[in-house]
Amino acid sequence: MITLKRQIGNLGERLAEEYLKEKGYKVIGRNYFWRGGEIDLIAEDGETLVFIEVKTRIEIQCNCHSCPEKAVDYSKQKKLFKTAQKYLQDYKGSLKNYRLDVISIEIDKKTKKTKIRQFENVPH
Repeated sequence: MITLKRQIGNLGERLAEEYLKEKGYKVIGRNYFWRGGEIDLIAEDGETLVFIEVKTRIEIQCNCHSCPEKAVDYSKQKKLFKTAQKYLQDYKGSLKNYRLDVISIEIDKKTKKTKIRQFENVPH
């Protein structure tokens, strides 16, 4: 049985993918796992390969002190970078620039409205 946390995560990843496609990105990978971590989405933005961490919260879970993007702390950024490095070692496409992004999604439980923010080029 899928946990509520996983269901929310799956929903957020689907919303993030739609958001990226609307912005002209080409999503080329989902849930890339490596022993050191996981990348939720991998996309191409022109000549740039983008590794994306998606964080989703239902409005009741989120207040000014626990917005989704705050869950991507320095330790998580390091894991994302190492996992991206592993992906790049195996990458079959032409060499490209790359960056790490975070997509933060807040869903209002009552109205079902979503607030999506993208943070590009997260430090690592």
